[in-house]
This record gives sequence, structure tokens and C-alpha cells, in this order.
Amino acid sequence: MPPKRKRAQGTGETSHTESIAHGLENPPLTAAQIVELVATTVAQVLASRPDSQPPPDQQTEEIRKRREELENLRKERSSALPPPPAREVPFFDEVLDAELPQHFKYPNVGEYDGMGDPEEHLSRLENAALLHRYCQASCSQPSKNSNTCGNLSKIG
Repeated sequence: MPPKRKRAQGTGETSHTESIAHGLENPPLTAAQIVELVATTVAQVLASRPDSQPPPDQQTEEIRKRREELENLRKERSSALPPPPAREVPFFDEVLDAELPQHFKYPNVGEYDGMGDPEEHLSRLENAALLHRYCQASCSQPSKNSNTCGNLSKIG
């Protein structure tokens, strides 16, 4: 297997830097000239950029202002009345304190999740309440099976 050739080796080409160094357009530079050229270029690039970072004293002032704003917001929040609970209803305590019948069973309708039609959910609740009323009426009459309230309780 023949040895690998370098890029410019054996093709008759010379590298780009060699042609520039030996050309008449650019005379060879000394190390001091290169350093001066790089420093000038860096200074020009930095001068053309907008200030991305403010001076340290300006940063400190900005941080102090932000901390004051945060402290003011904390004071306002702590002095304000707490927001009411999201699910509070005016008669909530009255409903919870009400006595339920001895054999009361909550209807298996589920909680409204806000995704479906609210009218449909209310209709289900009304139907469950209506069914419960009929069940209570049939419970007052004696039935063969004492564990159930007539035939209507077997439906749901």
C-alpha cells in the first residue's frame, strides 16, 4: 500500500500561505507587526459592537432597583386580603350542615369538570334527584326485600 500523500504533496500545488508569503503583494511580516495588526483589528471589532454588558456600577444599581421592586411586591402581597377559595359558594356551610336522610346516597353523577355541556350535567343531577324522590316514596311502602327501595332503586 502506498504511503498517504499530504494535501499539497505530489500534486504540484503549493499551500495558500506559501503563495502569499512569496508573492509581491504582501511582504513578510515581523512578529511585532502581526501583534500590532491583531490588536488594531480587535479594537475595531470591539468598537463597532454595542455595549452588551453595562459597567459593573450600573449592574449593581440595576440589581438594587430590582430587589427594591421585589420587596415592594412582597409587601403589597402580604398586606392584601387573601383571595377567596376558588370553589366557595355563598350557601356552602348551610349545605354541609344540613341533616341528610338516614339512607341517603349521593347520586353517581360525578363532578362537573368544565369540559362538557353544563346543561347536560345539570340535567343528570335533576334526573338523579327526581329518581331519589321516587325511591323515597316507594320506600315508605313495604316491599318484599327490605334492603332495596322498591323497583326504581334497582334501575340506577
